[in-house]
Amino acid sequence: MSKKNGAKRSPRAWSADLGGRFFWGALAVVLIAANLILPALEKKHAWKVDLTCNGVYTLSTPSEQILQNLSEDIYLYMVYSPGNEDARIEQMLREYGAASPYVHVMSIPVGMRQLLPDISLLSTEKEGIWITNQAQTLVQYFSQEDMYLWDEAGQAVAFKAEAKLTAAIQGIVQGAFCNVRLLVGHGETAERDLQSFLQLLDMGNYQVAEWSLASSTKALDPKTDILVAVSPKADLEHSEYEAIAQFMQAGGRVLLLFDRASFNTTQGVLQVYSTSLPLFSELLWQYRMQVNDDLLFSGDVRTINLRRTSLRVRPMLAGMQESEVIINEAASLDILDVEDVADAGADTQVSPLLVTEGVCFAKGLAQKVEDFNFQQGTDTKGRFVVGALAVQGDSRLAVLTDSLMVGDETIGISGNWAFFEGLLEELSPLTPAVSIEGKALSVPHRLLGGRTMQVLLWSLAFLLLPMGVVFAGWRLRTRKWRK
Repeated sequence: MSKKNGAKRSPRAWSADLGGRFFWGALAVVLIAANLILPALEKKHAWKVDLTCNGVYTLSTPSEQILQNLSEDIYLYMVYSPGNEDARIEQMLREYGAASPYVHVMSIPVGMRQLLPDISLLSTEKEGIWITNQAQTLVQYFSQEDMYLWDEAGQAVAFKAEAKLTAAIQGIVQGAFCNVRLLVGHGETAERDLQSFLQLLDMGNYQVAEWSLASSTKALDPKTDILVAVSPKADLEHSEYEAIAQFMQAGGRVLLLFDRASFNTTQGVLQVYSTSLPLFSELLWQYRMQVNDDLLFSGDVRTINLRRTSLRVRPMLAGMQESEVIINEAASLDILDVEDVADAGADTQVSPLLVTEGVCFAKGLAQKVEDFNFQQGTDTKGRFVVGALAVQGDSRLAVLTDSLMVGDETIGISGNWAFFEGLLEELSPLTPAVSIEGKALSVPHRLLGGRTMQVLLWSLAFLLLPMGVVFAGWRLRTRKWRK
């Protein structure tokens, strides 16, 4: 009678048993190690797979080039209230940290500044994103709301964190940020009526703030600032004129948008402005320009029942000659001869920015405008300049005779938008910030990160373990039957 229970196992059986144990032990070690290591590597190297259709979390080529060319340390601090972290912004900051060894990212809960005494710029009460150099001499701040484009209902429709962060890093590298200073105090168009223009400035990564000599603590800086005045209704004070003149003499850049009239579309009434602006006119005179006291009308019979003061004009900026810009209630602008302006510098060069096309005529505003038709003998017919750019050394002065071009109803026209993008680049005293479009949030964002990979690994393990057991048993049974 054989003793099956006491039979010795063959070396082959021992080998198979040890091999199976080694396999399952190694698999368990790999799974545990992967779950411990993957989150750390994902956090350090931003190992995620961007599954969004618009590549919300993927850096564009311009950003990658700027980051790859860095040669100084840049610090990105995200200050947040625990529980209110923005996952999109946090992930985007990690992408920047992973893209360059010179970019250092840190998330700091509100109230923890005492643990970071060397970071003097941070305010524990102000949540948002701070970008700075190592010496903290150049600092840029954005709120979490600044990282999104919002619709009228208050819904985030696009993610523009990449444009903001890359422009801030670019500004730190070149040593300054380009600022747009909106002149106030003279009845200028309010910011609430310039939301689309402010959006254009924001997309161009210009830093926007109001400026007046009386209330601003910082003087205009010709190395970084563009002064913009939108439809001033009152003249400058003499002290303001002197400050702006000195700014321009030092190489400052200025954009002036004037109005001779406005059209009330609700009431169908044309309002003419009769207030004189002698000191503004003096600034123009110094740069060989003069806004005439008239109003332009379309002579095209196809517009006879439409708004006769709306005109198509041709932009003269490089690369835009084939575009079309729409203006409303504009006056004509004269470019003066050098000999007519004794005080102007001989090196002042003036060129048209916008010229009317088609049949137009100008009506003088010395008398009340009641007839919108061409009057032989009193009205002037032809093509008219309605915008010009003067260059005097490093200084630039751009003058447009219609401020509604930057109004919310008009600047959305593709030609108008492109015109102001090009004009601001021409006026900018610094290299224009790289232009990166916001990425639409039309679909929910999905990221395949370390935690998600953990889940996938465990799911894979639970699927493979039973299959492995069945396979091992089958192999053992097969070997036994073959004896």
